[in-house]
Amino acid sequence: TVYTLRNHDEYLTPNTRICEKMSQIIRSGREEWMKEPNTNVQKFISELKEIVTDEQFQMLGLNKNNFVRYRDWVVAILAHDLPLPWELDDRQIKELDRFGLEQVAKYIGYGRDALTLETGMKLSLGRYVSEVIEEIKLKKEGILYLTSAHDTTLIPLLIILDLMDNTRSWPGFCSDIAIELWEDLHVAEPNEMITNATSDNRYYIRILYNGEEQYKVLLSEFEELLETRLPSSWDSECKVKHGGKLLSESGSHF
Repeated sequence: TVYTLRNHDEYLTPNTRICEKMSQIIRSGREEWMKEPNTNVQKFISELKEIVTDEQFQMLGLNKNNFVRYRDWVVAILAHDLPLPWELDDRQIKELDRFGLEQVAKYIGYGRDALTLETGMKLSLGRYVSEVIEEIKLKKEGILYLTSAHDTTLIPLLIILDLMDNTRSWPGFCSDIAIELWEDLHVAEPNEMITNATSDNRYYIRILYNGEEQYKVLLSEFEELLETRLPSSWDSECKVKHGGKLLSESGSHF
């Protein structure tokens, strides 16, 4: 069975069309990223300004420290094995990936105050992760669920699952995150974590990113990690006291 949603109801990417609070968080994050870039971002923007034309610099949003649109252009050209119209070396292409990731993460709340980050996690992909947890608790043996989404889906998911750090770059083409439920059928020896076959310690969650294990924890520990990162009522938490203009009116929020 394949389930789909109307674009208006989508929640596999931060949906600013129907979630006013998410729109507010992304807008303030965008303003903060534009007005207060770190030294490395400023240096890289200066490099790019020497490479592209003034018209391209404005059109691509580089004047606002926006790397996402330019990155999309570069990646699409390279994927078709075509020559780049700009002289970018490997280091610059990697930095374009890294700063693009930092930009979107900042929009969502990463690297900002604790409350903004917590709210950003809840309203970006928290609703989807809640559904994953519900399915996990059913403990259906041998069931595989596949979700197809955007690269801008993986970024907030990396944040929610504690997989974000300074070594990350933009998720590559066909990147994937796997959330696996494991069951330990063996009775542990004394002083070990698994004490009996019917305890809560029987179930584990394993997280993989692009096929590599990131961590494996008890299901109870995984739920504890996510406790403040998932919405209790997504619809009500999306509302703001004073409504504002939603970002969807101006096209892509990235």
